[in-house]
Amino acid sequence: MEYYEQELKTIGFKNVQLKEVADANYFTTLGESKSVDAQTGFDDWNQDFPNPVDFYGVLLDGNSITPTNNLNFGQVNDPHINSQVTKLGATPTTELSKVKGQWQALDKYVAQKADVAVFGYQKFPFFTSKRILRSPEMINYIYGWNLSALKLK
Repeated sequence: MEYYEQELKTIGFKNVQLKEVADANYFTTLGESKSVDAQTGFDDWNQDFPNPVDFYGVLLDGNSITPTNNLNFGQVNDPHINSQVTKLGATPTTELSKVKGQWQALDKYVAQKADVAVFGYQKFPFFTSKRILRSPEMINYIYGWNLSALKLK
C-alpha cells in the first residue's frame, strides 16, 4: 500500500490518504454508494457471458448505480456511456459482429477518460487425468469446463 501511495503521488494525486478495508468487507464497503468516495481502488470482474454489456451494463452504466450493493464502484455516470450501453446492450450476443466497431469506439472513449483501467482477463489452468481424451470442445475460456465433452480414451 505504501508503494501504491507513492505512485499516486508521483502521477500527481494530492493529499493521498489510504484507507484499509478488511478483505471480508471490501466489496460490501465499496457497494455502499454513500459511504465511499474513493479516488482509486481495485476490482475484478469475471465475465458471466460473452458480451461487452456484461462489463459495461454493471460496472460503468450510470443507470446501474444503487445506494447499496452497487457494482459501479467508480460512480461513473457519463451520458455518452449510458446511451451507448442502452443502445448496444440491446444487441443479442449472436449479432455482436454488427456492432463490434461501436463497442470498440466505446472502449477507446472509456480508456481515454480513464474511469477504469482494464488489466487483462484471467485464465484458469485446466488439469485432467491422462485417461481423458483432450479436445478443444472440453474447455470454454469464458465458462470453463464443458463437462458434456469429457470422454475417456
